[in-house]
Amino acid sequence: MRIVLASVALFILFLSGCSNEGQIDLTIYNKGFQGITYTDAEGNIIGPVDYDDWRLGYGKYIVESPGKGALAAKILPEHFDVAAAYPNPTSSTITFSVAAPIYIEYRIQIVNDDYYIFKEYTGVSEAGVTEYVIELRDKNDDPLPDGIYRVLYQFNEFGGYGDVWVMNNPVDIF
Repeated sequence: MRIVLASVALFILFLSGCSNEGQIDLTIYNKGFQGITYTDAEGNIIGPVDYDDWRLGYGKYIVESPGKGALAAKILPEHFDVAAAYPNPTSSTITFSVAAPIYIEYRIQIVNDDYYIFKEYTGVSEAGVTEYVIELRDKNDDPLPDGIYRVLYQFNEFGGYGDVWVMNNPVDIF
């Protein structure tokens, strides 16, 4: 038993010494893809909601409700907020909004369930509400095959994820 405990302690010490500077910390996202929040082309929630998607998962402000919230306001937001991507499911493109009370640096990655990065977007945005339009394509600019993908996002020290369902030949699911 002592050998097992000592091995676990050494493993934890080893991991704490590893550095992934410049990468999004995937350990906070490793819960598996559990569903999507269904939205229409205008961003309205039209079906089941996946409550672990489209929220900010660490930092000072944690917003748990997907939807437009503070994003509908035309004034400078008081807190960080993120809205569910729309449309979802989609055939090629999603849009999601982020409210930020300050200037932000962002990183957005599109990954599969093995966390293979298909596409990455980085940049800066001014304070206010910013809409991010994301083409769901791979690094060769080819459409992603049908399936559920995760959008990882980081805005300054805040981050989270949302799942999107790519259907290249969409059908009416409701």
